[in-house]
Amino acid sequence: SGVSLLRNNIEQLLQTEKGERVMIPQYGMSLKRFLFEPLTEELFVRIRHEVLTSIATYATEVKVMKIQVIESDDINKPLSCSKKFK
Repeated sequence: SGVSLLRNNIEQLLQTEKGERVMIPQYGMSLKRFLFEPLTEELFVRIRHEVLTSIATYATEVKVMKIQVIESDDINKPLSCSKKFK
């Protein structure tokens, strides 16, 4: 369905590193660069900006209603990203 396709497109965009796709080198997000940085409010803002910019560029049919990047208590997943699309 349309919603399922959009969800898959967003997941693909989130999981693709910029430069990974040969024919579209700017497609994706550079989230790995944040991997070992200290968890600060500035980092959360930078991650949020990266996600919103990429979605606005490559998923123009999606309207982001809400996105949060927060620290998690789970040691295996130190960051959590909550998103709501329309």
